[in-house]
Amino acid sequence: MRLESLLQVLNERQRRTFRLKTRYQQGAYALVDAAGDAFVLKWYATRDRLVQVLARRELLERLRSTGYPVPAYEVWGETDEGAYLIQRALPGAPSATLTAAQLLSLLELNTLQVGRAPEGARDWPREVVQTVLFGGQGYCEHASLLHHLEETAALLRQLQRLVRQHQGAISTPVKNDIVHFDFHPALRSVA
Repeated sequence: MRLESLLQVLNERQRRTFRLKTRYQQGAYALVDAAGDAFVLKWYATRDRLVQVLARRELLERLRSTGYPVPAYEVWGETDEGAYLIQRALPGAPSATLTAAQLLSLLELNTLQVGRAPEGARDWPREVVQTVLFGGQGYCEHASLLHHLEETAALLRQLQRLVRQHQGAISTPVKNDIVHFDFHPALRSVA
């Protein structure tokens, strides 16, 4: 769906005026409303992907209750061509380098994820193994890694060897920790 058409649908449905601020990679867009509040629009080609994302709302609320900076889901829905989600934007900007202070902050945030998932929420070690060995649906796509540079292909093959060698040593954690599988700096603005 064209972004202009989607914004028109959203504005009509929500009786608000969202406008594009910038485009990110991977189907995400920075929006602002008439009051100047910042949002992120995510577009999904299938309804199934939106259902997966919305299923994590309870986990996000658990994290928010600890002080973890989690964007609030504001609006979501479907069109004939796919599904969308609008969430409040968090402050900050991508950084080209990682400082020691930022690393310490990330590690502190990671401790807030310990034991926050409901019992039996997810078998995350198996999911990590499967993703490294076979790729993910819409993320960690091996074809792009194998064909980008020989260095990335070699790195993937090395990771796969290590995972195959040690996958039996990985067990489900005693605590139900929340694991952020999509933690990366990829959402950068593009011209």
